[in-house]
Amino acid sequence: MSDQPGPSRPKRKKMEPVYKITDSDIEEQLLGNDSDDDFQLEDMSSDDDEEEIERQIIMQMAAMDLQLASQRTRRRSPSLEAIQQPERLALPEEGATSSWTTTCELKKIDFTKQNEFFGAPDPTPIAFFNFFFEDDFLAMICEKTNAQARKLFLFGVSESSRITNWKDVDVPELKIFLGLLFHMGSFQLPRLQDYWKKSRLFSIPIFGQQMSRNRYFLIMRCLHFSTETEIVNDDPLYKIRSVVDYFNQKMNTCYYPGKELSLDESMVLWRGRLRFSSM
Repeated sequence: MSDQPGPSRPKRKKMEPVYKITDSDIEEQLLGNDSDDDFQLEDMSSDDDEEEIERQIIMQMAAMDLQLASQRTRRRSPSLEAIQQPERLALPEEGATSSWTTTCELKKIDFTKQNEFFGAPDPTPIAFFNFFFEDDFLAMICEKTNAQARKLFLFGVSESSRITNWKDVDVPELKIFLGLLFHMGSFQLPRLQDYWKKSRLFSIPIFGQQMSRNRYFLIMRCLHFSTETEIVNDDPLYKIRSVVDYFNQKMNTCYYPGKELSLDESMVLWRGRLRFSSM
């Protein structure tokens, strides 16, 4: 056996005596000394001084508000002389045939015509196309396009360039070109050359049957509506001015609008730098 002593027991804490409050103790506390010696009155003189200072500040602020209000009233109210003198109108200059007046009447414009379209009598797509794209207008485009092709050919190109195989475009061929261009809007492909592919996934025979791919791209490269002699420096639309003027004149002759019109600007997404993009 080991000679070392085992663990000792924890020592008990001494319990403090508990003092019980009896009824007599409570009565003694309630009915004991009721004197005011335990209470001290504060000095009230400091409170009176603070109230007097606050009263003076309030009176000064009220006086300042009244002064500002009177100044504003003087500025806004006209003087007695201004009220008594009538407003003088500007006299017309010598030799003028008109004079100013305070009464006027809006001129009423009688609307005698009706909304009408003087277009193609045959309501078919080809009839409307021929109505808006007249042969004279297409002949002008062919003339400008052929001139641009000759300019590119004389500018100096390699023998393998497509422009060396250029042939002047005429009105029937230009109509085919525009027809294929409009037909591309019916369904879109990733690239322009995909319309001439012979794969079963992209095969559209109408394009290859009407015009070859190289000829289409060559006409698109040379397509022009003006020449260098028609350039106007102060006209930002000089390259398409002939087209804009043609359609404006065409609409004036074929359409008469109604009495009530609703005008709105056209919103076209454009991130480039173009000074007439917001026109």
